[in-house]
Amino acid sequence: FLRLYQQMGIEISFFIGPDLKQVQKSFELGADAVEFHTGHWVSYAGEKKEKEWNRLVKAAKLCHYLGMRVHAGHGLDYAATAQIKKLPFLQEVNIGHSIICYAVQEGITPVIRKFKKILK
Repeated sequence: FLRLYQQMGIEISFFIGPDLKQVQKSFELGADAVEFHTGHWVSYAGEKKEKEWNRLVKAAKLCHYLGMRVHAGHGLDYAATAQIKKLPFLQEVNIGHSIICYAVQEGITPVIRKFKKILK
């Protein structure tokens, strides 16, 4: 089923938790990429945040090893975006919600510039 879309040039990406079993299943189903849900990591603090970061790192490494691209998103504000770019093999972040939220107060152009600067 997914291969049909891929034959038409549509890439398949799954939005999953940073769980090794979910990464493996995404690979088995033929995903080109996975986007890791970072919302829990963003909201956690202390030891819990560190544990979730370690889960993200292990999942990203397995994802890359299996030949899929690593993406991340959910809850990524300015500070979290600056940190998530340290995730191994990260190729894409999805920050559209934050961009729009910040743009309400700051304007879209300054927000885009700030995120671009953070992601350099």
